[in-house]
Amino acid sequence: MKKALFIVTGISILNLIFISCASMMEMQSDMREITIVENNNLTKDEAFDKTMRWIASYYNSANNVIQLSDKENGTIIINAAHRVSRAGGLVSYPLSYTMTIDIKENRIRFKQRIGSPLDPEIGGVTRGDAEEMHIYFKDLRTSLLSQFEIDDDF
Repeated sequence: MKKALFIVTGISILNLIFISCASMMEMQSDMREITIVENNNLTKDEAFDKTMRWIASYYNSANNVIQLSDKENGTIIINAAHRVSRAGGLVSYPLSYTMTIDIKENRIRFKQRIGSPLDPEIGGVTRGDAEEMHIYFKDLRTSLLSQFEIDDDF
């Protein structure tokens, strides 16, 4: 009887480990997002300049979030945070993210990666956090791309 109980307990523990590992592997794929937009009808320099202006107006302190701004290579890297909610909005906390924007003639690529909660007591990133961040990433891209349509010849 003790042997059977030991085997059942061991199997239960292995199942929990397997489910936890599978869940973590699924979350890894949910942590990154790459989007390529073509035919923006702007030169590389025009798109880069409009992107930098958008960053300056979108973030409270662009200097604090821009980690790299390389106009020659057309690369901008942003490290920032966005507030996400848990428990039906009763708890909210900042979740870090990195967004790399690569700009070429008539193309722009967004690479976005979800970081970790800035409060260590929150724990890890949940599936709900990832889903909320992907919606936020889509909103960021839409906001930036709308700036490409504005004719700013003064």
